[in-house]
Amino acid sequence: VETRLAPDPWLTLQGQRQTRPRPRVGWVGTAAQTGDLLVLSEVIKTLADRVEWVVMGPCTRWLRPYIHELRSPVEGTLFPQALASLNLDLVLVPAESNLINRSKSPLALLEFGACGFAAICSDVLGVPEGLPVTRVTNETDAWISAIEEHIEQMGECARRGDALRQAVIDNWMLEADHLQAWHDAWLKG
Repeated sequence: VETRLAPDPWLTLQGQRQTRPRPRVGWVGTAAQTGDLLVLSEVIKTLADRVEWVVMGPCTRWLRPYIHELRSPVEGTLFPQALASLNLDLVLVPAESNLINRSKSPLALLEFGACGFAAICSDVLGVPEGLPVTRVTNETDAWISAIEEHIEQMGECARRGDALRQAVIDNWMLEADHLQAWHDAWLKG
């Protein structure tokens, strides 16, 4: 059964874009995902003078000098609003190449989409067809190139965020027919 977002609170969220002179580019993760963040180490250092790096979650001390805003992770019912309040222009979803990451649900991409954030992710993640995100290899140059493409055309970046948000609203909300699929899956056992 596919992962879905509950309409409340995700349907009403919308982050603000272009709130600062430099684009706000972010990563959101947990302690278990610190290795994923390290995929971006050189990317963060290289682009630190061109973007505002925003991290919600743990950040190694070696990257902290390059991070403009560091927020503690938020969980539970406070998470959706805290995520939207990051006001990101672009969110990055790096993932180390391992079995866990190749098996992950697209939940984070759906949450970022609900906030209207354009997204770039590692190509090791299984991204459902029709979810308009940019996929890149885990090479520094590929990440930098994709980020530059987004931040050099902020209008297009915003359009990508809108397209992802609309795809999530249209296809990934937990509506009545999807509830029935979950119900049927649980009762089959």
